[in-house]
Amino acid sequence: MDKHPENIIEEVFNIDNPLTETGDKKDYTDNAWRRFIIRLPINDCGVYVLYDNEDIVYVGYSKKLYRRIRQQCSNKKIEWTTYKKYVIGNREQSLLIEKYLIGLYEPKYNIEYNPNNNRGWTR
Repeated sequence: MDKHPENIIEEVFNIDNPLTETGDKKDYTDNAWRRFIIRLPINDCGVYVLYDNEDIVYVGYSKKLYRRIRQQCSNKKIEWTTYKKYVIGNREQSLLIEKYLIGLYEPKYNIEYNPNNNRGWTR
């Protein structure tokens, strides 16, 4: 896939210049992660994308992105090196974007979509 998630978000969902942030896993594993709290709102609802080198390996939604990415650092099941987060600010739109990006990129650590499940995802 040659289109980056930010291009998809802008083109498909008509969100111009979503607030984004890119960083390394090490940003969250040392004390440098604290600087992100100052730059982003506490309830920074949106979508995050985890990469292993250049490959998208996981797409997720969270009401508090900086906390969720920090939690992913201790997740031994997902191997990743960098992240990109997109602050959308709207829960419903964020969930639609998450679903769309998972369907488009098919990240290896995401689970399958199930429309009968509450959030649509199942193991």
